Amino acid sequence: MRLSRALKEKRPLYAQTHDKVILSHDNARPHVAKPVKTYLETLKWEVLPHPV
Repeated sequence: MRLSRALKEKRPLYAQTHDKVILSHDNARPHVAKPVKTYLETLKWEVLPHPV
């Protein structure tokens, strides 16, 4: 994961205290959100439902 590696390089203290990345894409348009959700699932990331 490039994002995880970048976070660990730029924020070493964050890497020591957090083992997860939480990515919020709550205002994304449907034609953008669906491909992003599918891609995150291929990476085996947990995709949480939008809280309505």
